[in-house]
Amino acid sequence: MANFLPLKKDSEFRHIYKVGFSKATKHLVVYCIKNDDNNRLPRIGFVASKKIGNAVVRNRYRRLMKEALKTVNEFSGYDLIVLARPRIVKADFKTICKDVNFLLKRQNIFR
Repeated sequence: MANFLPLKKDSEFRHIYKVGFSKATKHLVVYCIKNDDNNRLPRIGFVASKKIGNAVVRNRYRRLMKEALKTVNEFSGYDLIVLARPRIVKADFKTICKDVNFLLKRQNIFR
């Protein structure tokens, strides 16, 4: 069972890109916005552009980003977009987990 809900609509992505705050590392960018309902599971979208590689490679890194977020303690009341930068192809899972934790702490989502 997932501990977050997916972002699916293009309008939701555009709203978070426009209004949300972003923090970045060499491998990832996290866009964050506080949603109205603090008790709801967070909604998260994963983005890997064609600069990352073909569909197989992009899907692999989306899965790695999703698993990295599952290792994070529960957090609710936020909508997030996790965007993979092209340098992510040189990163291993441990580095991706470390970057996700670092970025969420910088966004003050959890401490």
